[in-house]
Amino acid sequence: SVPVLGETDPSDGDLVILPIRVRNPSVIHVDMSPTELRFDAAVGTGVIPADQDVRFTVATNAPSWSVQCQASNLVSEAGEIPAARLLWERLDESGRTVESGNLGEAPVVYHGTTPTTGTTAILRFKVQITMRDVAGAYHGAIALMGVAGP
Repeated sequence: SVPVLGETDPSDGDLVILPIRVRNPSVIHVDMSPTELRFDAAVGTGVIPADQDVRFTVATNAPSWSVQCQASNLVSEAGEIPAARLLWERLDESGRTVESGNLGEAPVVYHGTTPTTGTTAILRFKVQITMRDVAGAYHGAIALMGVAGP
């Protein structure tokens, strides 16, 4: 006969069958390069692209996940531009924009609904320059963070 949960198995004397629960926590790993954005802002207004795109790779066992972006304000010797004015575009393998947003309003730059061993994506950042911004070379830190869940 098969032992019943919580009962002693008569063939082994004092062996008790107990339930076991295993919790496998969600792990999300994000690699990215570069970790700093640089912009050369000329006099005037407009949208200025960063000097290079950001490439990142996500590996996770989470069934649902997202990648959120945070950035510092952009600074130069003569001024500062708030990070909320950063615009982002996620590009496909051909360089076409597949999703975009304003970092101040839409910090989620990627999301998935299945685990992945290595999804790679490219982000292109731009900044909105106004007449109040002093011309110059601006730079700021950028970070990507993986979040499990919907």
